[in-house]
Amino acid sequence: MISVEARQPFLAGSVATNDRVWNMIGRDVVSPQTSNIAYHALAKAKVMVAAMAMHWSDERRHRLFAQLDRLHDVSEWEPGDRPVSPQSFETFLRTMIVLKPGRGPNLGLSHQGNLLAVWGTARDRVTLEFLASDRLRWTLTHVTPDGQTVRNAGDGPAFSIRDLLSPYNPTHWFDAP
Repeated sequence: MISVEARQPFLAGSVATNDRVWNMIGRDVVSPQTSNIAYHALAKAKVMVAAMAMHWSDERRHRLFAQLDRLHDVSEWEPGDRPVSPQSFETFLRTMIVLKPGRGPNLGLSHQGNLLAVWGTARDRVTLEFLASDRLRWTLTHVTPDGQTVRNAGDGPAFSIRDLLSPYNPTHWFDAP
């Protein structure tokens, strides 16, 4: 066990900043509190997925777990980052059951902890931000058949996302192989 005196130089040379500690050698060290919060948020999200596991193949479920693990790797976080909001994640899960996309999205987190899902390519994509209470925000960049680029954004009920995006032929994002 390390004595309090042996730890003093580290403690004396450290400055607390947000959820991290900046020590004398210039390394960013994640605080135990941040790691604990991220761990519990990740565990809760995985339990929520397990409760709805019958709606996904093993492959899709494992991919979702791997993406959640990467999103909650606190060694990659910036000060102020937050884990996934349970309300946002619930909206995501419920929307995926209704949407039934042919392929899974790439996932990210907003600075507020809302889950982001992206389908498509850099030139033609849709991004959904899942909010609480089955609501979402969307942004898109769409290349029309004649080569024009259209950008749009909106918000609305999550379960109506195919209808909200219908002018842009959302099947090419959600259901393409």
